[in-house]
Amino acid sequence: MYGSAGTWTITRQELNDFTGADVSSDAGYLGVDCWEWAESIRSIEGAQYLTRIAAFELGDSRVTDFSPLAGLTALRELGLWGTKVRLSTLSGLTGLRRLYLSGVGASDVSALSTLTNLTRLDLQSNSITDLRPLRSLTRLTELWLGNEYRCPGYEAGCYGARGQHRWTWVGHNAFTDLSPLTSLTNLQRLDLTHTNLSSVSALAGLTTLTSLDLGSNQIRDISPLANLVNLEGLYLNGNRITSVSALSRLTNLYEVNVSVNRLTNLSALPQLEGWDAGGCDHLDQAPDWGCAETAIAQTADVLVAAPGTYAYPVVGRSGLTGTIQVNSSSRSAVVNSSARTVTYTKVGNAALRFTDETWDTGPTFTGTVTVHVLPTVLNISGTAKFGRTLTVPGVPASLGGACQWMRNGTAITGATTCSYTVAVADIGASITARLTVANGSSTAYRTTTAVVPVPADYSKVGRPSLSGTVRVGATVTAKPGVWSPKPDSYSYAWYRDGVAISGATASTYTPVAADLATRLSVAVTGTRSGYTTRTRTSKAATVRPGVLTPAKITISGTPQFGTTLTANHGTWSPAGVGFGYQWLRGRTVIANAIGSAYTPVAADIGHRLTVRVTGLKPGYTSLTRSATTATVQPLPLTVPARPAITGTPQPGNALTVSTSGWGPSPVVVACQWYRGGRVIAGATACSYTLSALDTKPVTVRVTGSKEGYRTTVLASASTVRLGSVTSGVVTVSGTAKVGSTLSAAIAGWGPAPVAYSYQWLRDGVAIASATGSSYALTGSDRGKRISVRVTGTKSGYTSVTVTSAKTARIAA
Repeated sequence: MYGSAGTWTITRQELNDFTGADVSSDAGYLGVDCWEWAESIRSIEGAQYLTRIAAFELGDSRVTDFSPLAGLTALRELGLWGTKVRLSTLSGLTGLRRLYLSGVGASDVSALSTLTNLTRLDLQSNSITDLRPLRSLTRLTELWLGNEYRCPGYEAGCYGARGQHRWTWVGHNAFTDLSPLTSLTNLQRLDLTHTNLSSVSALAGLTTLTSLDLGSNQIRDISPLANLVNLEGLYLNGNRITSVSALSRLTNLYEVNVSVNRLTNLSALPQLEGWDAGGCDHLDQAPDWGCAETAIAQTADVLVAAPGTYAYPVVGRSGLTGTIQVNSSSRSAVVNSSARTVTYTKVGNAALRFTDETWDTGPTFTGTVTVHVLPTVLNISGTAKFGRTLTVPGVPASLGGACQWMRNGTAITGATTCSYTVAVADIGASITARLTVANGSSTAYRTTTAVVPVPADYSKVGRPSLSGTVRVGATVTAKPGVWSPKPDSYSYAWYRDGVAISGATASTYTPVAADLATRLSVAVTGTRSGYTTRTRTSKAATVRPGVLTPAKITISGTPQFGTTLTANHGTWSPAGVGFGYQWLRGRTVIANAIGSAYTPVAADIGHRLTVRVTGLKPGYTSLTRSATTATVQPLPLTVPARPAITGTPQPGNALTVSTSGWGPSPVVVACQWYRGGRVIAGATACSYTLSALDTKPVTVRVTGSKEGYRTTVLASASTVRLGSVTSGVVTVSGTAKVGSTLSAAIAGWGPAPVAYSYQWLRDGVAIASATGSSYALTGSDRGKRISVRVTGTKSGYTSVTVTSAKTARIAA
C-alpha cells in the first residue's frame, strides 16, 4: 500500500487485520514515496496496531519517535533511510531479514547486534567508527557500509518547490578496523566506498563474496583479494593501486572497474568483458579525484632456446591478437594485424602501438615484446636444501609457467613455475627442471642439470634447561629451549652422572633415592620433517634430599594410669615412609618408651605425655612431628559405703569402724578419730576406746590409698555421744494445802550413784529459791498447781531432766 498526499481514516481493527505478508510486490506493502509531501510526516502513532505487518518503509520523514514499531515482531523488512532513528527502538525486532538505515545519523550500532536473522543490511552514509557490534550478524549476505552523495528521497524529490538543489553528503562512516567482518562467512555483497580505507587485509577470508565495491578509498595493495575466487564484480576505481597482478586468479570476474588509479600495466588481468581501466563512464564524486584517461603500457615476453627467426602471438587489449616477427639479426620487420602496427627494431625487443577498438575515443597504448634466449648449459640456482628456493635463471617472471620440476625424472605435481621450494620428498632425490621453449610454430624442451637436496639445518638449536626443584620425589621438567624453526617433536633422555637412566624418556622425571647427591641432566632431541635431527644436553644439577609431607600426629586413649595410649602418625607423602617413636614425661625422655603404644605408670601421674614421631624414607630428609596428651590422671579406687561406727558409746567402751570393701586389692587403709570435729591425737587405729573426755560427738575418717590410684577419704556416716543417765520416776507427796510441805520422791534412776537437783514449779513457772527436795506451801500457792523438775547427773554421762505431774490446786 503506497500512500499519496491527503488524509486517511483507518480503524484500529483494519490496522490489526492488515498483514503485509507479501514483501515481493506492492500487495500488502506499507510504504511512503519520497515525494515533497513525505517531509511533512512527523508521527507514526497508530503503527503499533499493525501487528501482522511484514514490511514497512518510511524514508526521509521528520518522524522522531519510532517506538510504535518496537512491538511489530512480525516485520521482516524495514526501511527508515534519511531519518534520525534511535536504534535501540529496533533491538527487539529479531525477525527482521532486511533493514535499510542509510543516512540515519547512527554512530553506535550496538543495538543491532540482536538482529541475528538479518540477511541484508544498509548502513551507508552514517557516522559509524566501530564495526564490532556486527559480528553476531552471521546470516548477512548483503552489507552496505559505504558513503554516498544523495538527496532526501527518490530522484524526483531532489528539488524543492522552488527548484533548489538538495544533493548533499548525508553522513560519513569512517573505520580502520575491518576485522569484525571476518565472522560474516555468508557475505556475498559488500560495499565499502568512500570510507578512507587504506588496508583490505581483513577481507582475505571472505571467500563467499561475489560483489565487492571498494571505490574511492586510499588502497594501494589489493593482494589480500587474491583468494576471493568467487568474485564476479569488483570495483576499485579511485584508489592508489599500482598493480593488478593479484587479480590474475579470479577467473569468475566478469566486471572490473580500476579507473582513476596509478596503473601502467594490465597484462595480469584476465580477458574480461566489462573491465574499465581509464574511461570516464564511472564518475567519482569525491573532491579528491576527477575523471582521467590512463595510457596502459603493454608488454610481452618470449622464451627461446637459441636465436632464430620465429613468429609469436601477442595478446592485446580487449582480446585483440596478432603476431610479432622475431629475427636473429638486427634488421627491422613490420607486421600489421587487426588495426595495430607492430614494429620490430632489434633482436630481443619489438615496439608495439595500437588504438583501443572497444572505445574509439580511448588512448593509444604502447609497449615492448622481449625475447629471452636461454644459455647453452642450464644450471639450477639456489641452495639444494629442504625449504630453500631453487630457480631457473634467465626466465622472466611473466614466463614462470614455462618450467616443470622433476623428481628422479617424474614430474612433481603442481611444480610448474620457474621457482621451486625443496620438499621433504626431495631430500636425496635427483631434482631437475624441464623448460618449455618456443621453436617457431612448435614446442621444444630444455632440461637443467640435476641437484640432490639435503636436509635443512636449524638456524638455532635450543639449550635445554631443568625446570623445578631438583630433589628426590619432586618432578623435574625438561624445557627444550628456543629452536628455530620449532621442531615437530622432541624426545628426551635423562642421565644420572652422565649415564642414561633406564626408561627415563619422558619430558618429566621424578628423582628416586638412587639419584640422591648425583648430577642429573637431560638430553633433548629435536625432530622436524626435512631437517637434520639435533640433540643437545642441559647443564647438570645435583639432586638434593626429598622433603616429606607429614600428617597431623594424634594420640588415642585416655591419659590415666595403666591405660594404654597409641600414637597415630596419619598418612604421610610420598608413600612408603617408615616411623620411629619416643615418649616423653613433660620434657624428659622416658627410657625405652620407643613404640607407637605406651602405658602410663605411677610416675606419669600429674604430668603431660608427649610422643615424637619421626618419618624416615631413603633419599629424604627425616622429619619429626609430635603430639601431647592432657595431664595423666590416677585411677579411681573401688570404695565401700560410708563407714559405720559400731560399739556402745560409753566411757571405757571400744568403738570400731570397718575397713572392708576397698579395691582393687591390696589397698592401704588408715583411720583417724575426731572429737567434736577435732583430731584426737594418737587415735589412728581403726578402733577407739571412749574416755570421760569424749563428751562431744565422736567421728572417724577412713583413708584408702594405692599406687597409681586416687587416694580417697571417707567420713563415718554418723557421730556418737557418751551414754545418758537413765531417768526414773519423780512423784510429789504431801497435802495440797497452804502451810503443808510437799516432798519429791525419786525412784528407778541409774546407773548409781546419781546426783539430783530440784526446781519447784508453780503452774509450770520456777519458784524462786525452791530448789530442795521438799517445799512448804505458802499463800502464794493458793489456787495454783505445784510440780517439781528433777535433773539427774553423773560424771561421763549426759544429764537427764524429768518433771513430775502437777498437784491438785492448793487449798487455803
